[in-house]
Amino acid sequence: MSVRNGMKISNMLVLIFCLGSTQTMFCPYLTKSLIQNYAVDTELEAILDEHSSELYKLIKNTYDQQQRHGHGVWIFDWLPDHYVKYDLARLDGLLHIKECIKKYHLDLLSVPKKRLYHIKKRPRTLSNQNYAIVIPTVKEIEDPQPLTLEQVQQLCVLVHKTYYVDAKRNNYIQVADGTLCLIDTEGTFDRSKLLRGFTRMIVGSGDLNTAYTEEALKYLFEELDVQLKLHPRQAQEKLRLIKRRLTHEQKPIAWDFISYFDRTFSHYDF
Repeated sequence: MSVRNGMKISNMLVLIFCLGSTQTMFCPYLTKSLIQNYAVDTELEAILDEHSSELYKLIKNTYDQQQRHGHGVWIFDWLPDHYVKYDLARLDGLLHIKECIKKYHLDLLSVPKKRLYHIKKRPRTLSNQNYAIVIPTVKEIEDPQPLTLEQVQQLCVLVHKTYYVDAKRNNYIQVADGTLCLIDTEGTFDRSKLLRGFTRMIVGSGDLNTAYTEEALKYLFEELDVQLKLHPRQAQEKLRLIKRRLTHEQKPIAWDFISYFDRTFSHYDF
């Protein structure tokens, strides 16, 4: 069998991403009852069981890359319109984000329908060697729009309440139901890195002309300013990084966000 769109390994095409993980399981949201609730359906399970040996070899190979903490993402011909992914933290992070969305009524955000597959003949112990995450393909709308003030406000609530610091552009997509679907749910959840998180929302968002509306980007600058006041020693470094990003904009800017940035942070020496 072959896998599409990847690098050839043992006659398979595999997408491997080294994103930073841990081999020791700490998944506070992934309880035994939730494992049952999020199990793949019987039809998917039957298909995966037929290829469990093949899948386990890939899982084991990824698990063994301890020095790189490798994640694996695979697309198989025998499982169309789905990804199979390594790392239980993906599902644990999804549950964390999903709980926050529900609790704070973040109706402009969503998460994909990730499901858990227990690899046939493996122990039931909660381990990355025994389980894989199965995710239906999530498609972005054809003409994604700049994020609005309301969308950015909800993203910021998520960051503040969960300490999710990977809310940059390539970690969410705009989907047909009008929500931002957070596809990278194994990202970093770390209160000490909130400043880095808000910095990433600016420098990691591609073309700022199309990433945010004017009101949304101004709001992000305000959030950034709050974090800089809490971490003044990092202000110069972060502001210089962002200024380089702003001034490297290649396309004609929709509004003069560079001058606005300079005025907003003029009380810092950068």
